[in-house]
Amino acid sequence: MLEFRVVNLLEEDGPKEVLVKARTPEEAAKKVLGLDLVRSARASIVGAKVYFHHPGTAPSVVRLYLRAQDRDRLLKEAKS
Repeated sequence: MLEFRVVNLLEEDGPKEVLVKARTPEEAAKKVLGLDLVRSARASIVGAKVYFHHPGTAPSVVRLYLRAQDRDRLLKEAKS
């Protein structure tokens, strides 16, 4: 397992960073946020940035987005 640095972009008080061990960036984000995020989405909200690097390679970052049903649910909750 790799160590990932998950930056939660959904926090109202600003981004929060958490280190977590996981197999993939998506798994790391799910452990931190409890949401299934995807690497690409149409007109969606960025839920997290996940930083990692494999030994011997340059660091990488992946932007993960809310799925449409999660985005709609969170927007409804925010309006309530």
